[in-house]
Amino acid sequence: MSFSILFKMQYKQIILRTLNVAAQTLALLILASIANMVSAQESANIQLPNDIVPKTFGQDAYSNTRGENLYDLGLTQQRANEHEKAVNTLRQATHMVRVNSGLYSLLQLPIIEAEIESLMQLNLFEEVDIRQNYLRRIQAKSLVGNEKIARGLIRQAEWQNKAYHLGLDQNDEEKLFRLVDMLNLYRVALTNLEEELGEYSPTLLEPLHGILKTQYLLTGLISKSIGVYERNLSQFENDGARAYRSQNYKQGKYVISAIYDLEKSTSKNPIQATQNSLTLLADWMLWNGKRGEAKRTYMEATRAGLTVTNEDFEETPVPAEIFPAPVPLPQLEGFKPLPDRVPEESANLLIGFDVTKTGRAVNVKRLDESETENAVAKKIIRLISKTRFRPRLEIGEVVATEGITYGFDTSTW
Repeated sequence: MSFSILFKMQYKQIILRTLNVAAQTLALLILASIANMVSAQESANIQLPNDIVPKTFGQDAYSNTRGENLYDLGLTQQRANEHEKAVNTLRQATHMVRVNSGLYSLLQLPIIEAEIESLMQLNLFEEVDIRQNYLRRIQAKSLVGNEKIARGLIRQAEWQNKAYHLGLDQNDEEKLFRLVDMLNLYRVALTNLEEELGEYSPTLLEPLHGILKTQYLLTGLISKSIGVYERNLSQFENDGARAYRSQNYKQGKYVISAIYDLEKSTSKNPIQATQNSLTLLADWMLWNGKRGEAKRTYMEATRAGLTVTNEDFEETPVPAEIFPAPVPLPQLEGFKPLPDRVPEESANLLIGFDVTKTGRAVNVKRLDESETENAVAKKIIRLISKTRFRPRLEIGEVVATEGITYGFDTSTW
């Protein structure tokens, strides 16, 4: 079965079951719009060329070359860290291109992308969100070829992920719509890449991992939201919420299976590919509260490639030591469950805790006596307490871990 058929899941009915009428209307509008879509800067000491402004504005008002010259000027201002000027200049360049080449000209894309880069540098994230939506409309009208379209969709999905973590949405319903949008962007990208490159192309791994990443976020958000409103829901709505969680969990397992099939077909180390996929599956199980299934799958990962014997599963000899220490979940690119850690000697905040066999952090407390504010320490303590950890395994058995110390340098936050 192809991946595009595998992921034809009807999220519309699931979402509408749990939202009020106003939210349903907005959900329909967003889903309808989805259906219609098919580094560090250089030194600030850069000197702008003396002739660049006359060169740009000496043209006729709507000269064919004026848009190009404005684009060059905007990039130069951007490299000089003059981002406010760059935004204004690049918007003028976009206008010139629209006048000369059409409302949905492909020539606008690099100009809008450059403008977004400067807006990011200015931390104007709400403006970025608006311009990303405009960029998306241009891409939908101008890009040709499944692979190019897919690349644009993946970049848009990556922005939705960033916007979600930046907290641009005002409430849980808006967050939900953004995640559903993100999910569908990855799914459409997956379908386009499959049609262009074939269903066993390793290029499909990027949108597959994106889908899984989005499902992690959806699980967390839906569980949180339904937990708050559950007592106000009817029995029918409660059943719908449980059905959604169950369906999302199953869908995640399908995605991980598809990832495994692709990695196994391209990997030079099939045992490692199996270990990685089983670990991915066990993490997903643990994230969804399936502790028994997760434990068995972690143990299975340590025994990948071992010769099958008639002995009991738990007594299979010499399992791989691939889980030497607890790690925070999710372990996916783009996720950062906790702030970056530093060596204890470089830290101004030390937090100690234990991790149970089921991956819960317990006995979380501050260990240092530095001048770091208690409010900061309490925030990190709460964060660690809420984080789910992949547990440690010894000789293929899940074990508790005591005396863990994490060091943080809060001066970099």
